[in-house]
Amino acid sequence: MKDIVLDFLANNASQIWTQIWTLLSVVAGGIVTYITTSRIESKKSKRQFQQKKLEEILIPYCTCLEKVKDTAFIPYGKDESFEVFFKSLREPLVYLQAAKRAYLSQNERKKLISYKESVDALEKALNDDANHCHISCVGYLEAKLRKFPDGEGTMNIYFSFAKGADKAIKCSLLAGKPLLMSHYLTSVQFCYNDDPENFQSKTIDISKDVRSIWDGLSYSVYDLEDVGDKFNVEELEQGCELLDFMKENLTDEADNWAKYSQELKSPSIFFNLLDNLNLMIDEITKTIDTITA
Repeated sequence: MKDIVLDFLANNASQIWTQIWTLLSVVAGGIVTYITTSRIESKKSKRQFQQKKLEEILIPYCTCLEKVKDTAFIPYGKDESFEVFFKSLREPLVYLQAAKRAYLSQNERKKLISYKESVDALEKALNDDANHCHISCVGYLEAKLRKFPDGEGTMNIYFSFAKGADKAIKCSLLAGKPLLMSHYLTSVQFCYNDDPENFQSKTIDISKDVRSIWDGLSYSVYDLEDVGDKFNVEELEQGCELLDFMKENLTDEADNWAKYSQELKSPSIFFNLLDNLNLMIDEITKTIDTITA
């Protein structure tokens, strides 16, 4: 039996080796085809993923950051508010949601989280700083107006400010410019006795209308008698006297503002936030360029 097998192998060796090589070639070809196809499909899937990442996340994210940079101006306008200002600053934070942040790199996520913390810190610091400045301004004005004839011997002096005063304080802080709070005064109440049963006070109106008349009188546009039919002359005289006093005695108001606003936190947080925003835009732009290259 052994001899028969050996004779068969000897007589058919060529055919056997041909079949073996054919089988090996088929197997090798299949493996190569599988690997090549897998690589092509992998690259195709990667390209599709990158394209989806680019169109659905990276480009909209970059556009959002650029929009914030271009529109997050200090809200000086009458119809603008800090509520809208901070809402605008927070628009990029939607990309911290799980469905979106998965497409951002680890470094991009860290920067966005840091940006969120900066916006929150800015809002708190700005409110705290504005409150501090308001209290300081009131203290300054009170000390000055105690030297006004009606302010001598008063128990307290109360101030009423125009509606936009608090907003003006915040705008001035972020812009790094002094604010003359006396320009926002609408009335001053000199309280001589705060006992409810014997309350005594005197309120002097220095609202917009009174200031307008005061300006006219200063430039000799008209006399008090010219407006006597529309306003109480005595009250106008008191308002003009107070405005005259303030003009002469509040000459250091801007210096006083600089003194108590130089150590506040909100201005530096704001400028650092803008710098970080530019860095975030640069990084996401480079990521986009790498994908599209």
